Amino acid sequence: MRNSETDMSGNPHHSKYFVWLEESRHALLRKLGLSYRVMEEDGVFFPTVEANCRLLSPVKMDDIIEIQPKIQSANRRFVKIGYVISTREEEPQKVAEAETMHVSVNAEGKATSLPPGYLDLLKKLQQIQKTRTNARVPTFG
Repeated sequence: MRNSETDMSGNPHHSKYFVWLEESRHALLRKLGLSYRVMEEDGVFFPTVEANCRLLSPVKMDDIIEIQPKIQSANRRFVKIGYVISTREEEPQKVAEAETMHVSVNAEGKATSLPPGYLDLLKKLQQIQKTRTNARVPTFG
């Protein structure tokens, strides 16, 4: 964790957790061979409509954290992603849990169905993540 991400007490400002979640979603897309830019070119937009984060243990400056996003559910309109945020140490410690909900919209911001290929990809990833509990994505620090 960088100094610029901390509050006066040396802990991460609560808003930074949501930035880290977004960064982990970008990393997850890259792992699938996608990016938000490519999705937008395909007319697929996925704004976050709900986000929550429960802090379990403090993180301090210079801690290296790891975020593991997992597709919890996906259908033609919504995707729900769960996250486990842990320190990256010899004995990792879970420091937070989070969830985000995303809705599929078109370029005008109207709710729309996901193109079948995207839904198939998300479902496939969800199945892979269920069978591979150590599917790690990004590390920040």
